[in-house]
Amino acid sequence: MAVAGDDGAPVTDARGERFGHLDFRAAEHIEVVLVGGHAVRIARTHFQGMAAGPELRLTTRGDEVFLGRHVTTIDGIDIGPAVAVARDGRGAFQALVVGGGGESGPLAVPFAFVREVTAHIILEPSEQEVRDAQREARALPGVAGALRRAARRAPPQR
Repeated sequence: MAVAGDDGAPVTDARGERFGHLDFRAAEHIEVVLVGGHAVRIARTHFQGMAAGPELRLTTRGDEVFLGRHVTTIDGIDIGPAVAVARDGRGAFQALVVGGGGESGPLAVPFAFVREVTAHIILEPSEQEVRDAQREARALPGVAGALRRAARRAPPQR
């Protein structure tokens, strides 16, 4: 269901701030290339007017599309809710911060791993691949601070 001539059209959030640009439209979702270059499928329900018109505007602020949604790996493991979005100084999406509790603390999930956003978030790799990517993800400039803030907000473990 690609619409001729709208590839690369801007995608904005509810406040009109840049979120990314259109890669293509499909029946159930919009493929968006986020600020930072990572492509993510986002359900049409997250867009004003179900993304039926020429303007592609989210129904919420950009980060809120992700926050609070449970994150599931391709192998079906729920690794917790998205509690923060880490961006670099230019606003590029770097990682989702997931969880916050547990022995290992929050996880940094690179946006390259995020495949789809519906009522929850689906990741492309397995849980083990997400855990293996922690060292590299934690080295991204915007991620370390987001992880510290998420760990401070996490409820104590019993």
